[in-house]
Amino acid sequence: MVILLISGGTSSHLLVFSEDLFFIYLLPLIIFNAGFQVKKKQFFRNFITIMLFGALGTLISFVIISLGKDLFLLHFFFLGSFVHQVPFEFFISSSKA
Repeated sequence: MVILLISGGTSSHLLVFSEDLFFIYLLPLIIFNAGFQVKKKQFFRNFITIMLFGALGTLISFVIISLGKDLFLLHFFFLGSFVHQVPFEFFISSSKA
């Protein structure tokens, strides 16, 4: 902000935020550090709660994706049997949760 005010806005291209650099290089380090700083005693004391949030979040995501896909796409396309659709829906919901 100070550089922008001093330069009068002419050098503002020097301070461009790159989302790719943030998500590829900086965010993994932040997540790793946050996980590394977790106390083992607190983690294992809350392990059931953590697993419950993960399982319920995946289940809720699975239901929302399944219903959304079924309500939207089945009106336009035939996508095969229910048995073939469930693994796809579960994969999508577990990887996007």
